Amino acid sequence: MRNRHAALYAARLRPGQQVLLPEAPCLHLFVARGSVELEGTGRLDEGDAVRFTATGGHRVGATGPAEILVWEMHATFEPGAVRPVDPGVIRWLTEELTWSGQEPTERMYSDYLYSAGDIPVSRQRFVQDLAYLGVPEIRNANGTCFLVRK
Repeated sequence: MRNRHAALYAARLRPGQQVLLPEAPCLHLFVARGSVELEGTGRLDEGDAVRFTATGGHRVGATGPAEILVWEMHATFEPGAVRPVDPGVIRWLTEELTWSGQEPTERMYSDYLYSAGDIPVSRQRFVQDLAYLGVPEIRNANGTCFLVRK
């Protein structure tokens, strides 16, 4: 990739084989073929993707023959900069929301926009902030995005 801040990994997994995802500030898992079980999230099928922020060490296991791609990224937006999570997103997540499991990202973002009293953040920032807070977004094979909350 010719980028000292990023790495791309590919793995072909046999049924029952598991791998441990690296720890990184930003991580993106894509299921290129087959199905896998992602520790703490559940089943991911071919075409599904998950983005992680400030997490790592999740275990991925193949339910059958599978291929995965993992992008590990260590760069920040500005050297040494730490972007705080938007207070409105934190308030929405802790006060306005009582769900668990998978919910469509578009519906959750609409709920956030409806409840945002101050200036709302973009959908991209909303998803990034939630991922940082431990609520990753996954994309199914049809391209539909879901937020996953335990």
